[in-house]
Amino acid sequence: MSEAFRLFVYGQLRRGQIGHERLGLANRTSWLGEARIQGELYDFGDYPGLSLEGDGMVHGELLAFDDAALWPMLDAYEDCDPENPALSEYCRVETGLLDDASPAWVYIYNRATGGLAPISSGNWCRRDGAREEAPVKLIARHVRISGKVQGVFYRGWTVKAARSLGLVGWVRNRLDGDVEAFIQGAEADIERFLTMARRGPSAAQVEDVRDEPAEVASISGFEQRPTC
Repeated sequence: MSEAFRLFVYGQLRRGQIGHERLGLANRTSWLGEARIQGELYDFGDYPGLSLEGDGMVHGELLAFDDAALWPMLDAYEDCDPENPALSEYCRVETGLLDDASPAWVYIYNRATGGLAPISSGNWCRRDGAREEAPVKLIARHVRISGKVQGVFYRGWTVKAARSLGLVGWVRNRLDGDVEAFIQGAEADIERFLTMARRGPSAAQVEDVRDEPAEVASISGFEQRPTC
């Protein structure tokens, strides 16, 4: 991996946290180690917010990746719209780290922090009252969709739907007229996808969706494959 992009993460995008699992970052990024940044960290319950103002120290991790297509997924997860920062809860900026001479990107909180109490440890995973969260378990399914599902943009729809849920895998047409897919991710996200697949795009007429367990694979992204 050429490590074109470096990203400092301090909340849900850290290893073992829900955002890291949902976006498949274990397969899409390299873990460079623990890192620290100057600033203050605030606890909003399910997620934290970082301000680069202040003299505190925030603990996190440093990730690296070379696929620019990952940025839109990260921005969407962090409620960051680079084209409209005023309406974004977070903004993505590049700044220096305390333990590394090279800069890194980081998502900072884009709202006023007056009156908010910072996390004294600077570590969201070790904040007061924090529960140790178990990593999200990844599962995989092999899926067959029958009906009027070819020539109606079903494969393109599948790619878009799967990516929106943070799933990885592939989809392809079959010579027998079905659509076949392999999907991998958190169980709740897969169940949501299967519910959506029973409707599909507007031009489709789905008659049946069958799925069976599959082996979890070391893959990244979601792609459209040739007919088989």
